[in-house]
Amino acid sequence: MIPDPVVLRVTNSADKRHTDFAMRVLLFAQIKDAVGAAELDVKISGEVKLAEIWKALVAIQPKLAGFETSTRVARNGEYADAETLFSDRDEAALIPPVSGG
Repeated sequence: MIPDPVVLRVTNSADKRHTDFAMRVLLFAQIKDAVGAAELDVKISGEVKLAEIWKALVAIQPKLAGFETSTRVARNGEYADAETLFSDRDEAALIPPVSGG
């Protein structure tokens, strides 16, 4: 078990400064609306799996809990799975289901 490696700081969408050594989490569509921000900065110590990222995100933003099962997560532009490791230098994106035609 990894001892509380993730600390989240909500970034004001108008403030484009990011802290060093923080993973940037991009939010889209209904996830962005629910949270009220376009991105979050996540400070990580070492490498953590996707489940740990979700656990920390939901702890800070409980509104995200309803999105976990239907949301795809990308790491550095590539879809992630349960075994994907995330570090502080990564960029993640929470991608909700989309429809269209």
